Amino acid sequence: MYTESWNPSSLGSKTSRNFTETDAGPSSEDIFKYPTQRYNGPSRSHVTHLGTNSEDNIQGSNLNSTSPNYSSRTAQENYVCQNMVGCGSQNHHIPQNVPTVTPKSFHTRSFELVSQENISETSFAKFPTTQALPMDVVQEKEEQSSLETCMAESSDTHLPIPINLVEPHILRKITNEAKAEFIKILPSLSTITSQNFGGFLVGLLKKYSHHMSLDEFYNLLYHKKPPALQYTKQEVSPNETPESFYLKLKEGCLFHLIIKGFQNPENATGRGTTSSTRIWKPSVNIYEFSRTFLAIKILFSSLAKVDEPYSSRSAVARLSIYKLYYIICQKLLSKHPDSNSSASENFTLCQAQIGKLAKLVYPNIVTKRLGSRGQSKYHYIGFVLKTDLLDNDTLGLLDLKFPDLKYHFRVSNNKLRPRYKTVQCRKPHGTEDKSGFPRVPNQYSGFKSSAPKKPLQSYVEVTYTYPKMDFLPRISTAIPNTIPRHSGWAAEKMKRSIIALKAYNMDLCPFVEEFTQGFCNKYQDFLSNTLLQAMLNLQGYSASNVAYMHLYLVFLLLVFPMVLASDEEVPVVDKIQLRSSIKQCVDMLDAHSSNMNIDIIGISIFKRLLRKMIHLNELTSCNVKSPYSGQVIKEMVRDLESEANCGLQDLGGRSAYEETILQSVIISMNGYNFTLDDGISPSTSNQSIHIVTQVMTTIFNLALKATDDIRMIPENATRRGLDHVPQDVAYQVFKISSETLHMLLSSDPMSKLPIPVITFIMLHLTNSMQYASFHEFQKRDPELSKETFKTWWVFSTMFQEYISIISEVFGLSETLSH
Repeated sequence: MYTESWNPSSLGSKTSRNFTETDAGPSSEDIFKYPTQRYNGPSRSHVTHLGTNSEDNIQGSNLNSTSPNYSSRTAQENYVCQNMVGCGSQNHHIPQNVPTVTPKSFHTRSFELVSQENISETSFAKFPTTQALPMDVVQEKEEQSSLETCMAESSDTHLPIPINLVEPHILRKITNEAKAEFIKILPSLSTITSQNFGGFLVGLLKKYSHHMSLDEFYNLLYHKKPPALQYTKQEVSPNETPESFYLKLKEGCLFHLIIKGFQNPENATGRGTTSSTRIWKPSVNIYEFSRTFLAIKILFSSLAKVDEPYSSRSAVARLSIYKLYYIICQKLLSKHPDSNSSASENFTLCQAQIGKLAKLVYPNIVTKRLGSRGQSKYHYIGFVLKTDLLDNDTLGLLDLKFPDLKYHFRVSNNKLRPRYKTVQCRKPHGTEDKSGFPRVPNQYSGFKSSAPKKPLQSYVEVTYTYPKMDFLPRISTAIPNTIPRHSGWAAEKMKRSIIALKAYNMDLCPFVEEFTQGFCNKYQDFLSNTLLQAMLNLQGYSASNVAYMHLYLVFLLLVFPMVLASDEEVPVVDKIQLRSSIKQCVDMLDAHSSNMNIDIIGISIFKRLLRKMIHLNELTSCNVKSPYSGQVIKEMVRDLESEANCGLQDLGGRSAYEETILQSVIISMNGYNFTLDDGISPSTSNQSIHIVTQVMTTIFNLALKATDDIRMIPENATRRGLDHVPQDVAYQVFKISSETLHMLLSSDPMSKLPIPVITFIMLHLTNSMQYASFHEFQKRDPELSKETFKTWWVFSTMFQEYISIISEVFGLSETLSH
């Protein structure tokens, strides 16, 4: 070890102090200090000047001669202090990890961190040394300078330790020990990736985190400015020993350095570090780092191994562990509402992530299903929940089902929020529709409802309408073993965005050409690498959000035709590669987007659309069993015709399908407060009914046309020379329905309806048809009923995903056009 030198000249004192290897270390009175009594260091008879190496500095001194007001202590306090410094008994001493200080050379060293009262007046440069330092000491000083810079990030330059209970020399020892540990850890940080950082954190907590409570650990992770943890005499636990308190402060200081390193790696790796640590750029953002760190700490604190691993009581349900983790997180959020995590919607990890972390924490953990047949659950064998976390409230919450548990905390958190008084508007006279027909919104004098607002994460404005033109993303003609070409509309939109991106020295034309000519021949990360390079290029130019939107539109339109391709056009193996590539794009965005200065909402929409494309492409390969292809088509046609021809007297002569369309139109128009009036509000309810009926008739007629086209699928297969009906029945129905949809959107009066209204109508209709298919369920062969129901579900899901994607893509293109 080295010799410490403390020169408080900058603090207004003329004394200086050295410690040698015989220094007894911190005593209990040094650490736990009464506010009215302050330890001022050794007496003047033991003070030497900087640069000396006298054997008589402080050797042999004890607390009886150096501490003021010793006579005022109680006998019990004197006994504790003597034992802690080794004066009373050799069996009671500071543990080995509370170091003694030994001289490294005749040279002295000075440190930046001093007492809290004068820390703002002190700097590293104000501590002079009397002699030149050797090169090894200089290099070590430079290595620690970057750490001191990292420690000074917070505005008050506090360390997360209770400075008002720790003397300056004890504080310096804690700080320097933590710095030394951090220097040892620093080279390994350069190897951390998003795949292995969980194992790194587990090893870190296994070695160090034994004294910090969950509350203290949470505060260290999530406070905007890491708290000083300034305990008062009353806040320190009566069971807290000086040894454990000392180690707790050391752990807090070390973790504070690591957290600051992940927040600002350039300050954690400075001029004095090695080449391996200088290039450290963590691929894990601080948000993911913090919530994973907390989850691992909770797992360490909540699970305990048992001596008899195969006894009946030595198993804990995997779901119970996740419930306990969720409960602890929610209680921490409620207890510390001013922390950064309270603003995050995804503060907790999912159950699968907790399961992976549990295997990292306990690598040899055994999982087994226990319970009666049909109600068995996965259990961890040889583990139990620690009882110190299971109070009566927690035990009661563990008995709840997880949805009820989430509801409980949602209600509890809402009660903590400030309440605002709502003012209800009186309903104006004359708004009732005496005809008995559901109300259609009108404009009323003297009363105006609040304007509708678009969803928080959507490119679709409530005023956007579809154009009177074909805007299919791909051409309708299918060529076997050929990627579908882009439609004229999609090609034009891509061209405009590519031209806009050229302003940032970016040419995506070669990339688009390579993809369309043969994506399957490219390596799997072709898409993700190109997307990442493009985003980094825009980041380097400090591009606006509009530039990123152009990039999103190019990528969405580029992959859309292949996403919509059939197995005949793009083989299943190539589709799997496409989905894997898109998934890599999503993972890349999750890993890097938080480190980029980009619009969070925009990239969230982009990632959501990519996930929907993955799901939609997967559904295009769903097949029915070969003997049932033709029969499933007949049953689906029968379901549609049954709804279209089923007329009841109480429906006024309308069929069940017409009534379903009518309800969806009225509900959506009322919900979005939309009036279809060509600029002039209808003067009577009869005119409103006429317009709504016109919309209903348009949808109904095109639905009948689509039904006829579906009926022709077997005949069309025969014309193409096939001896069987295609097994991808759901895809064939989806292709016909999507083409019919675009015909519907370009017709009057549908082209005047806002996009959100049309989206709701289509979603409502597909859900209703799934319900209607149950009417004939018991009349069919069981296997045929199963295949028919599966096909209806796959088709409805594909259609709904397509509606969601095409509306957002069109909304994005419209936003860029404006």
